[in-house]
Amino acid sequence: MIVRFLTWLVRGYQRFISPFLGDNCRFFPTCSAYMIEALRRHGAVKGILLGTFRILRCNPLCKGGVDPVPPKGKWKNTPQDVRRYLAERERLHQMQDAQKR
Repeated sequence: MIVRFLTWLVRGYQRFISPFLGDNCRFFPTCSAYMIEALRRHGAVKGILLGTFRILRCNPLCKGGVDPVPPKGKWKNTPQDVRRYLAERERLHQMQDAQKR
């Protein structure tokens, strides 16, 4: 129930506030998308912590890049986790392209 409410708040930010701020996120997925996924995957407490730490890293002193939500039970991604994430995204894009043809 609380995860659903928190997700609703982030979606409100995405819809009503973020468009006025522009594309400033240094990461992929964006910090708000990361927060939603962290809440869904890890629950309210750990999801908020992971999302907050991510937002704190999203600043000019950090180069950003690809930073998916860690797998359940982990606090950080390994290089293998990131490669797996990128491979899955590529597979999904290929499937979508095949459906368009």
